[in-house]
Amino acid sequence: MMGEFEISSSIPVMRMFDEAASRAFCVDYLGIEIQWEHRFHKTAESRLYLKLRLGAEGHT
Repeated sequence: MMGEFEISSSIPVMRMFDEAASRAFCVDYLGIEIQWEHRFHKTAESRLYLKLRLGAEGHT
């Protein structure tokens, strides 16, 4: 018999292809706050990492 486990939180990873449309949907429509953003390379083609917050919840 396998031991029991519990998942207490999760961090979703979402892949998006249109940055401007994704920002408009998340920020304007859903009300998500962008806390910080980072690109490893200073090009528009580089992956964009965002820390997002919705309401009182937020991952640190």
